[in-house]
Amino acid sequence: MRTEEDFIIGYLEAAEWCGIHDANEDAEEMASERDVDFTWDRDTAHEAAMDCLDFLATAPEGGIPEYGHPVYSDANLAGHDFWLTRNGHGAGFWDRGLGDLGKALTEHCKPYGEVCLFAGDDDVIYG
Repeated sequence: MRTEEDFIIGYLEAAEWCGIHDANEDAEEMASERDVDFTWDRDTAHEAAMDCLDFLATAPEGGIPEYGHPVYSDANLAGHDFWLTRNGHGAGFWDRGLGDLGKALTEHCKPYGEVCLFAGDDDVIYG
């Protein structure tokens, strides 16, 4: 079964993994060098959750394939793909072998635009 919470968690995990910017280093380097677990700014996390819920509520006909589908075994992976696709990474909905549905989900991401996140000196993620 699809859960919105798992979708949001997947989205946030993907954002932490590949979406945090610093002028001099990437998030993985920052985390390993500073030995930190990032936390999310409340407003930034809220905005991310609202984008995820809106995306799910307005997804094109056919929506996200039911979880248990060979491509999306759980909601976490679909949330991950929302982050990747909306930010123009080299993988995402269009790259999952979903055919026309993958193309439709990719198009559906475009109005959400890209998100730029950064880690503050306080190890909090801001957007």
